[in-house]
Order: sequence, then C-alpha cells, then structure tokens
Amino acid sequence: MKSINEVAGKLSDAQIFTVLDAGNAFWQVKLSEDSRHYVTFNTPYGRYQFCRLPFGICSAPEVFQKRISQIFEGISGVEVIMDDILIWGKDLAEHNKRLQEVLKRAKDCNLTLNKAKSKIAQSYVKYMGHIISAEGLSPDPEKIQAILEMPDPENKQALQRVMGMVNYVGKFIPNLATISTPIRQLLEKDVAWVWDDQHKACLSEIKKALTEAPVLKFYDPGKPVLVSVDASQHGMGACLLQEGHPIAYASRSLNKAERNYAQIEKEMLRLCLAKHDKRDPYLALLDYRNTPQGDAGSPAQRLMGRRTKTLLPTVPSLLKPKLPKNVKTHLKQQQNNQKNHFDQHAKPLLPLKPGDKVRVKIAHRHWDQGEVIRQTKDPRSYIVRVKGVNLRRNRRVIRKTNETFVENYDFGESVPLEQENNPEVNEDPVPQVDHPRTSRSGRRLKAKLPCTTCPSCA
Repeated sequence: MKSINEVAGKLSDAQIFTVLDAGNAFWQVKLSEDSRHYVTFNTPYGRYQFCRLPFGICSAPEVFQKRISQIFEGISGVEVIMDDILIWGKDLAEHNKRLQEVLKRAKDCNLTLNKAKSKIAQSYVKYMGHIISAEGLSPDPEKIQAILEMPDPENKQALQRVMGMVNYVGKFIPNLATISTPIRQLLEKDVAWVWDDQHKACLSEIKKALTEAPVLKFYDPGKPVLVSVDASQHGMGACLLQEGHPIAYASRSLNKAERNYAQIEKEMLRLCLAKHDKRDPYLALLDYRNTPQGDAGSPAQRLMGRRTKTLLPTVPSLLKPKLPKNVKTHLKQQQNNQKNHFDQHAKPLLPLKPGDKVRVKIAHRHWDQGEVIRQTKDPRSYIVRVKGVNLRRNRRVIRKTNETFVENYDFGESVPLEQENNPEVNEDPVPQVDHPRTSRSGRRLKAKLPCTTCPSCA
C-alpha cells in the first residue's frame, strides 16, 4: 500500500487538485463462489455468507487496494490510496483531461463514487490526514488541533496513543526523536510511571513544534538535493533540502547499544537514516558524497568534475560536467562557520600548574587521582603522575579538583623540565591500573582465568 510520502514525491508541478471518494468501498468488490465460504457467519436464524467483500477481515484492505489500483492503472496524474482517488494537473486543461479519463474508467468498471465527499478542481485538498496544495505538503489543522486538545496522559497506554498521533505528523517536526526523549523513556519496560514537570514541558514543546510546522515542498527531480544530518546523544535527525526549502524530515531515537557508539559510528548511522536503509551504510555514504556542500559542490563533483548517479531520481542535465569555483575559499568558510557554532557552547580550559591535584580520565567512565608534573611543548598537553606512572594527557581529559586525596598517596618525584623526552614517560593511553575492567556499555568484565589444560601453558 502506498504512503503519502510516495504520492507527494510525484506532485512537483501540481497546481489543481481533485479528490474522489469511492462510496462503500469494500462492498463494491464481488466475491467468487469459492471465496464466499471463508466469510460465512452464524446467526440465531442460520448461517449466512457475504456476497461482497466485508469490512473487518484482515485481507480486505490489501484486496481492495489491488483492485482499485488496477482500475486506474496507466492514467498519469492519478494516485489511489484505499478509497481516496487523487487527481492533479499543471493547469486546469491538463487536470480536466485526466479527470475525464478517471470518470470514464470508473463508469466502465461500474465503480460508484461518493459525491458528498468529493472535491473537484481545488487549489488545495485534504488527503490522508494532510493538506496538499501548490505550495507543498502540510499537516491537517484538524489533526493538529486534536493533538493540542489532548489532556496529559495518566498511564503508559495513554502516552502511547499520544505518541502514535504525534508520530503520524512527525515528518513536519525537526529532531522529533531528540525532543521527545524524556517522555519516550517512560515507555521503557522497567521504568515506573511518574509524570512530572519535565514531561509536561516536553509534551508542551512537541505541541508548540506542531503549531509551527513548516510546509514541505514537493520533491523535484530536476533540482539539486542537499541532505543535512545530525546526531545527538539520544537521537538522530535528517533533512532533505532543495533550494533551501525542506522536502522531508526524518528522525530516530538511539537504543541503548547505539548510544554507546563512537562518534564515527554515529556519523555512519545517521547517513543510513537519511537514506532510510539501515542494511547498507555504503550506499548511504555514496548518496552523502554526491550531496552539494554549499557553493563548494559535492565531494564527488570536486573529484570527478560532475555529479554521480544515486538511488534518488535525477535528470541528465544535472549529470553534465561542471567544476565548482573557489573551492578552497568556500571550504575554509565552512570550517570557520563550524568553529563559530562550536565556540558558542565551548568553555575555555584554564591552564594547569605543576603540583595541581587533578582527576585524569584513564578508561571508559573512570577518572583516577593524579598530580600535574609539567606542561609539554605541545599545546594543551601535560605530563601527569597517576599511580606512580607518568602519562601524557590532553587538557580536555584532565580536571582540576579541590578534593583532598588519601594520605601517603604516592605521586612520585617531580620530573625536571629538561627531561621532557624522558623514556620513562608512558605514552600508553591505558596504563595498568588496579580498577575493574568494563565493557563499552559499562558492564563489569570478569578476569580471564589462566589455561591449565595445555602442556605448553602449564
């Protein structure tokens, strides 16, 4: 069965719309003699059989979708989802021509239409819970109003109903997975139900985002595509852009294992999200390499002199050779913009002095006691003594502390400045310290027992 996203991808030049409704849709499909035996039902007055496709059986939607799609197959500018028939055209003449073909095909197949629910030759129409217009795709205001008027949930089942309605229009909310993190945590299996101010604020933020939802433009194969992706601690988000206008938003939350991924692994995972294919990250990477990076062009364009073909539909005019100009200047500007964005939330790290008591990050989630010995010639690099071992560490993994360490804690002798290239300085990032070994997820690992069965190991 088609989705509204598949239909919206074919409406790039649509201006005039018509929606037709098939009245009593399932009952217009006759059942064969053999099929009637499977829809027999019992009553106090005997057993009866349906002669037409009944409502309520699991296979009815798929059967009806297949039949009605076959009826209007081959007519351009026509899409059918269940009993709703959408017709569009670039202008009124093209629209009327397609409408006449649809009505003629419906008459030949004896398909009855519901006049009360049909809208003909409109500038915008309601279709599958959305508003389709010449400007693009937007959520139905009635659906948004229903979500805004919903009371705060009182249990997990009520929260699931709220999130179900929100996810249906989630394509209009950037970074929905990150915004909804606090209330999604309440749906986890071993989490007790506690609805507090934090969750109320989260739900209010989601409702506010729905009221400010943008109009998504229709995808145009003849225009270049820009894919913007981002990943946070709790979720990932992606946006498809054409000429600076959003075409589609996508977001997904990270499970417990994915939250422990390294940053390079999250980068690849979010590319898979942008491609909607979690099985082959290399195809997602190829799409990303073909994405223009501002005025500097795409990586493939800078390497090969032209765009490359991807799984996204495109036109031959975009595949012609075209070399971007002033690439180094544009890339330098992008780097400066990234630095400015990072510096907005970054805090300066104060220099350390020899003798300062610090905590040093030794392993995953483990900070050990130490003392600063000296600063090296490299920027933000220090020699620190931890458990009698000299280590070279970057300033970002060293935290100055005012706590009092245990007495007789051996920090060792201070190392003179002229011994900067002392071979005793341990460059190993993980020294042998007596703390428990843990996995990436924080689970404690048991020590391996020595082998006693092999003669060579005994």
